[in-house]
Amino acid sequence: MRPSLVVRAATGAVLAAVIAASSAAAAPPWSAPAATQGAPPSAPALDFNAAGLGVLATDTGGGTAPDAVGPHTVAALTDDAGAFPGPMTAMTATNFALGDRFALYGLSRIAGIGTHFSRTRSRAGLVFGAAGDKLTDVRSVGPTDRAGTARAIAANASGDVAASFGACSNDACEHQSLYLVVRRRGDSPLPSIRVDNVAVRQISTVAINARGDMLIAWQANGGVFARIRTAGGTLYKSERLGNPGEPVRAISAVLTADRAAAVAWEAQSVSEGTPGSPATVDATFKEAGASHHFHSSQRLATVPALATGHYVGARAVKVVLSADERITAAWTGYANGRFVVRAADLSNFRFVGAQALSDPAVDAVLHDADAGPSSELAVAWETGVAGVDPGVGTLGLAAALRAPGAPAFAPAESVEQGTAALDAALRFDPSTGRIVTAWNDLQSIKTSARPALVAPSG
Repeated sequence: MRPSLVVRAATGAVLAAVIAASSAAAAPPWSAPAATQGAPPSAPALDFNAAGLGVLATDTGGGTAPDAVGPHTVAALTDDAGAFPGPMTAMTATNFALGDRFALYGLSRIAGIGTHFSRTRSRAGLVFGAAGDKLTDVRSVGPTDRAGTARAIAANASGDVAASFGACSNDACEHQSLYLVVRRRGDSPLPSIRVDNVAVRQISTVAINARGDMLIAWQANGGVFARIRTAGGTLYKSERLGNPGEPVRAISAVLTADRAAAVAWEAQSVSEGTPGSPATVDATFKEAGASHHFHSSQRLATVPALATGHYVGARAVKVVLSADERITAAWTGYANGRFVVRAADLSNFRFVGAQALSDPAVDAVLHDADAGPSSELAVAWETGVAGVDPGVGTLGLAAALRAPGAPAFAPAESVEQGTAALDAALRFDPSTGRIVTAWNDLQSIKTSARPALVAPSG
């Protein structure tokens, strides 16, 4: 179980009682929340391709009982209304799980990097296929004599793929060798590139642009680092972006068409649900061109060390790149005794003009953000949650939208109220501009869709 859910799992009975006693509803223009048939109550992952094909997936299985099914990934495809009625079917074989590490490209293709769990030695592996089919041809990557774990994946519409995985440096796995996987459109993956030998905490992210340039960012001894590999094969040197001094718990990155880049991360020491340090959210930017380096990091937020269960959970921070090259960061902050969700645009090399998106009187934590086909933007957050445990306000899911070119977000919209909304994912359907959300309400995976803000051109 992920650290952000440990305390919440302990209070699951309380939340289940809240669900049973409340009446959840979405406010127009969001559609009524609908459960996906056969979906377990676990973290959803969501993605769409340019043609409007959507995949909703989650991991399931596990356990040690003699008849337990090993961890694997199940998935459902979208219908014409942006819903996922199901039923969910197996996306991977037993003991191979993708989580949210898959990406759609082309008209119906899908790529993923997952972890094959084994009693002897787990390994990371790549899968490719058609969306909706079971992905069984696993191509293992990394050293054969060390345990490996999949970390992140990104793909562009043409089928260029960037992925990352770690391989333990010793039996205790205190440090890992971090690898970048490169796959050029239409070709087999190239040999994995080792980018660091002292990565820690098995956390990294990747980003890719339409040309096939790639960015990988991670935490290692001494701070947060990043490297760029160009579509032509040039691998930039590693750059240290900053040193939060605490374990990095969330990291996000974008790469523009001309190889400018932004990276943001959240860091906090947490032990068994109790914060051991304040949480910090930082970001940095690199202008285009090989001669430019990342600027000194910028502090976006500080959350004080609070009581058990009141640490920064969920996604914590995300940077988003719009089609018009506008870069926006969204994050979980803290003000006047409440967890709040904020967003700000990049101007020159700093994020400026932060806007509070959530109700300042209600606790809220960031879950996801995405840009639409016309450069509109949407941010989703959970309400009534003080970090990880229940807080002030009604449990639910809310979102704020920003129209193309607009300087600020419109007032928040309610997606669902009266029930937990864990691990919410939000994505635009590029073919229609429709916005779709999916979340775990502790009973199943629910989805809701909203009409487009603007019709996509063409």
